Amino acid sequence: MVTNFIWGIMVRGYFQQNFDLKEFLGACPHAMVQVIGLLHDKEHSGLDDLLSSECKKSVTTKWGILDAVQMLQMQTMTTDDISFLQPQILMRMPEKGKDDDEIPAFLTIQMSMVVNIDYPSWKSYMPNDFEELPIGWRQGQEPYITKLNEDRCFVCFKTVFEREITRACEGNWKILELGTWPVPSS
Repeated sequence: MVTNFIWGIMVRGYFQQNFDLKEFLGACPHAMVQVIGLLHDKEHSGLDDLLSSECKKSVTTKWGILDAVQMLQMQTMTTDDISFLQPQILMRMPEKGKDDDEIPAFLTIQMSMVVNIDYPSWKSYMPNDFEELPIGWRQGQEPYITKLNEDRCFVCFKTVFEREITRACEGNWKILELGTWPVPSS
């Protein structure tokens, strides 16, 4: 947490932009609910403002393999069903291009997105013996799964958000990676 605090000071100080990690983390579930709504309504062009092109391609492909029950469960998710944990703040500064006035800079935040899902709807993606596993069981590899009770489990996906923060640039946040989401398996 101290590292994130120091990065926050550096970002605010050097790039003179307002950044509040707590506010950012609070907004992330809202962004995911918006992504779900656009996917459900088949408004894929609306995803261009939220997802990188690679992430959009991955997510729309995986969305297409969901069955009707899984899509309905996704559609009814609220911000209370989605949490973001363990943020890591990183800087990305690619080489200055010939048309750039200064070196472009990007603030990248990697974290875990934890989604509370209904196990029976996603049974085909869970380990074969999931029903027999004790409550509290955890899968040790990505995507991380924790059994909460007979019907609910947490699934954890690696996520990456990024925003250009070059001086005098008003870049918007984009989601670069959502792991295997919305499918809880690799």
